[in-house]
Amino acid sequence: MQLKKLLLAFYSVSVLFTFALIGCADSSPTPTITSLSPASANAGSSAFTLTVTGTGFSSGAAVQWNGSSRSTTVVSATQLTASIPAADVASAGTAQVTVLSKGRTSTASSFTINAPVNPNPAPTVSSLSPATTVAGGAAFNLTVNGSNFVSGATVQWDGAARPTSFVSSTQLTANLTAADIASAGSKAVTVVNPSPGGGASNAVAFTITSPPPTLSSLLPATATAGGAAFTLTVNGSGFLTGAAVAWNGSTRPTTVVSVTQLTSSITAADIATAGTAQVDVVQGSLRSTNQLSFTINAAPPTLTSISPSTTGAGSAGFDLTVNGTGFTNSAQVAWNGTPLTTTFVSATQLKAAVPAVNVASTGSVKVDVVQGGIHTSSQQTFTVTAARPVISSISPTSVLVNAAAFTMTVNGTGFTSNSVLQWGGSALVTHVQSSAVLTADIPAADLTTAGTFQITVSNPAADGGTSQPVNFTVAQPVTGKIVQLVSTSYLSGGVANNSSYGQTVSQDGRYVGFASAATDIVANDIDGNNSGFLRDTCVGPTAPAGCTPGTIMVSQPGAFTTGSGVGPLVMVSNSGRYVGFDTAGQDKIDVYDSCLGATTSCTSGITQVQEPFPGVSGSYRYNNGSSSRMSPDGRYLFYTVLYTETDNTGATALVVKDTCFGASAGCTPTVRRVATGKGITPPKQSFQSDVSEGGRYVLFRAYLTAVDPALTSDGTVLHIWLEDTCIGAPAGCTESYTLIDIRADGTPSEGNQANDSIADEEPSFSRDGRYVVFSTTDKNMIAGRTINNGSQVYLRDTCIGAPAGCTSSTILISEWPDMATAASRAYVGWRSVSEHGRYVAFMHQGDQVGNFYAPNIFVRDTCNGAPAGCTPSTSMASSDPDGINPATNKDYRNPSISSDGHYVVVRTPEGVVNGGHIFLALTGY
Repeated sequence: MQLKKLLLAFYSVSVLFTFALIGCADSSPTPTITSLSPASANAGSSAFTLTVTGTGFSSGAAVQWNGSSRSTTVVSATQLTASIPAADVASAGTAQVTVLSKGRTSTASSFTINAPVNPNPAPTVSSLSPATTVAGGAAFNLTVNGSNFVSGATVQWDGAARPTSFVSSTQLTANLTAADIASAGSKAVTVVNPSPGGGASNAVAFTITSPPPTLSSLLPATATAGGAAFTLTVNGSGFLTGAAVAWNGSTRPTTVVSVTQLTSSITAADIATAGTAQVDVVQGSLRSTNQLSFTINAAPPTLTSISPSTTGAGSAGFDLTVNGTGFTNSAQVAWNGTPLTTTFVSATQLKAAVPAVNVASTGSVKVDVVQGGIHTSSQQTFTVTAARPVISSISPTSVLVNAAAFTMTVNGTGFTSNSVLQWGGSALVTHVQSSAVLTADIPAADLTTAGTFQITVSNPAADGGTSQPVNFTVAQPVTGKIVQLVSTSYLSGGVANNSSYGQTVSQDGRYVGFASAATDIVANDIDGNNSGFLRDTCVGPTAPAGCTPGTIMVSQPGAFTTGSGVGPLVMVSNSGRYVGFDTAGQDKIDVYDSCLGATTSCTSGITQVQEPFPGVSGSYRYNNGSSSRMSPDGRYLFYTVLYTETDNTGATALVVKDTCFGASAGCTPTVRRVATGKGITPPKQSFQSDVSEGGRYVLFRAYLTAVDPALTSDGTVLHIWLEDTCIGAPAGCTESYTLIDIRADGTPSEGNQANDSIADEEPSFSRDGRYVVFSTTDKNMIAGRTINNGSQVYLRDTCIGAPAGCTSSTILISEWPDMATAASRAYVGWRSVSEHGRYVAFMHQGDQVGNFYAPNIFVRDTCNGAPAGCTPSTSMASSDPDGINPATNKDYRNPSISSDGHYVVVRTPEGVVNGGHIFLALTGY
């Protein structure tokens, strides 16, 4: 019974154990695969590790390859790795991958074995760019050149990959950092191509060099020649062990203190001689990037003498010669301790420039020499004495031989009560007016011989001594003469049967333009009106041998109504080809082309040139009676237009017309308004005077504030203005206005306040517009002179086109014995200055018989542009030794000079017997 109970209990336990085992087996999940990595391989690839990702992986789970288990590692319940031998991927196809876990097998996943591909080639490196750099540089891109590079290839820097860009199969670039080149040395550069195939290239060396050292300073930087040996400290950067200081290229014993400092032993022999030594540093095969100069100063110099040792206060700057010993090219002369600009001459002589400001006042000055910071042991004394007198101008500057005694005025500085004027070294009776003005009596006995005499002012030595000399000329008279009657009758060869006027002359005096009321100048002149004429005088260099003087009419016979005719001027161009004139009562301007000198087919005839112009409101017409002006080349006309403003007020406008006469093909005639002034409203009353060759500059007369509102009005005084119109000027030109008639102090002249009817008429300028000739009654036009006479003639240099440094200035032209000192008056005619401002023609009339009472024509040689040695002089051009002028009272006016200054054409006025005729005269120059 007991045994039966035991058997029954055992059976019960066995059943329960079996049920337990069956329950445990049923709880294990079936594994699943979600991905393979890699999921494919190329046939023929090497063995690799396969990663299987999924779920339900238990300890002991195995990856199966086509049903055969492979060596497996359980990473986690969701990942396994398995070793796949090369044999498994030897051939292309598909392998089935499953997972066996706890007796359960997952669903299969496919692994693709691709057909075999060509392997990547092995790369080759041939060169690097750059192949070297200096340590410590910035990051840069390295270019690697070679062959067999493929996409994905990497540049290796000492075996470490660097960011690489594939350029082509023969070039890669890699980014190198500053850290890669921080230290000197050599780096191996290779290229690795990816598999299949591929691999590493040959290695090419990249060199990183050490930077050369740099010098910043020396201590000391100077020494005295003949000194003892010393230790030189060299400061800089980049000093390494083994660095050596070099003295003039040869190394010296050196101690490296730090990367920024060296010390070196310099021997006494190294500084035995004055001069400069060059210091640098040698470090291996490198030298420092720069050198520093070490100065070896000479022993202190000695000073023995100076020359000059004295001068007068207020003297000009000068060169001081300093003599002594031990001078070097670093020596400087000191003036009361202040260095002067010094020139080294030799070891025993120096030259120093002493500026005028250093001798402006009297006193004693200490002079020594400084050399290498060392002064001479002795000094010399330079004495500045009282200033010597200085002559700034004399008046007059010349007289004719055998002139009468006169009083000379001398202007300058430093005159004292003891000053005496010396004439060629001989003292004259002198009257001291002030420290700046004295006069002296010049006796007639000193004027009997032509020549140049030196004028000086002599003071006692204590008062400065003798002034600089100024030349005074006693000249033989220069004389011109009348050579031809221009307004001649074709019938008699004598004077024409009526008066003539308006004369001008060509460049060389050959052609003269004029107007006349005569009817016998040319045949068949039957219109009964004033006509214009052009005469070939046959003078000048262009006249051919056998030339016969003759005259042609340039205005049109019968074209005008009674009472009309040619206006105030007949203007002939420099070449004589173009003749311009106004037609009185017809409101027009004509230009006659004579075809003289024409190089192409030409037909002589008249062209009417005035025309409307833009910018003028209301009605307008040519201003009859206000004579037009023609440029010397005949191309430009300058004239006045009358018009009515919108407010019904009348005004005048000045215009310049480009006729295109003589211009190149394609020129289009144009007209533009000029002389509009600086203000908003143009001047309403202005008068044209002249226009330069090329049309760029015009001369006109207008009220002061009408042109420049910024000036102070002086009432109704007409002033002379020059305008740069910018016609034909280079790009960037700006129109500008220049006041011509200004006094010596820069203020405007009085114009014609003396009510002299022609004192301010007919200003004109030289061919290029630089020189302006005019007359005025103002007494204060010349510095230091008060001219208490009537109108006088002046020449203004505007400096237009002059070399740099030119200063605008005005000179007196009407200079003749007694001309600017006795009661007299002088005037100009139109175009009375030669081409370059050298010669000026003018009319002069004295108020006493001995002072050329009747008006005569004179020509002044200003010497402008003349060779050195030219002395200004004046000739009388209206002398008539050959009796060409039949008038008994010979009265000449309105001179017009040829551009070359050799001829002047003049007129005798109506009201005298045989008056009203035109004559050509030689100027005497």
